[in-house]
Amino acid sequence: MKEFHRSRKPIGLSSMAPLLACRVLPNLEVTMGYERDESSRWGRWPNTTMVQAVKSMGARHNTREPYEAYVDEKNKVISTPTFMWETDYHYHYIFDGIGNMVKHVMRMTAK
Repeated sequence: MKEFHRSRKPIGLSSMAPLLACRVLPNLEVTMGYERDESSRWGRWPNTTMVQAVKSMGARHNTREPYEAYVDEKNKVISTPTFMWETDYHYHYIFDGIGNMVKHVMRMTAK
């Protein structure tokens, strides 16, 4: 991961992977979903302690929905919450989030 970052290659991260990246790469901006467990009829965010860990490592956390991706243009790091969100029925949102992450990785690869 450090070599990818030094080489300015885009890095796509999903679920809890941003936590690992924040451990080894400085000054990242990532998403792991919500910062509080804001349960709704669609799903819940039970892993918010990992968001606090990301912040404690000096990274900036950005709230995003499971179907979204956050793009840190400066560091070429793209993240999406995916399975940080728990749902019984709405897995298509997770699929869409991964698709958005891949779209941005491909866009940055073409540069």
